[in-house]
Amino acid sequence: MKEYPDVVRAAELNRLLLPFEFDESDLRDVIIFLHKQIKENKKVVAQAGFEYPGLDKKNELNKLSKNYFEDVVKKSLEDFDKIRKFLSDSINQDIEEIYADAASELNAKIALKREQFYEFEQVLETCYDNMVRDNADILKGKKKLVRTLLHYMYCNCDIGIKE
Repeated sequence: MKEYPDVVRAAELNRLLLPFEFDESDLRDVIIFLHKQIKENKKVVAQAGFEYPGLDKKNELNKLSKNYFEDVVKKSLEDFDKIRKFLSDSINQDIEEIYADAASELNAKIALKREQFYEFEQVLETCYDNMVRDNADILKGKKKLVRTLLHYMYCNCDIGIKE
């Protein structure tokens, strides 16, 4: 498998390689705190439009398909300002540090296992699947936020290739 990586990818033998694993507990905790803040304390109000001028280039570098971005990621954009405000509020500094730890670990794991995935949406969806599968009871009613936070991490350049 190591001698013929192109064959492994073409035949989708990557499933036989070591799984893509990361410690989901930090990310899970951020999701729980963020969900609670949004649900119980409506003071986190989004402002219009997340703008990131280099996103088209980032999508190209990471091989994130236009269809996935348009059909899935764009639906998450409306919540990005809420996430940014929540993480930047000084009262949530501990949670922001947990977020930073989770993003750093996830980015390192993605860099390590990136060759197993042709398109970046496969990376994002694998992360989502791992989170939801391993935390099904805790994340019930918060699954949309799981995907939104992963998209935020990507668009905010916390994960994936930046340049």
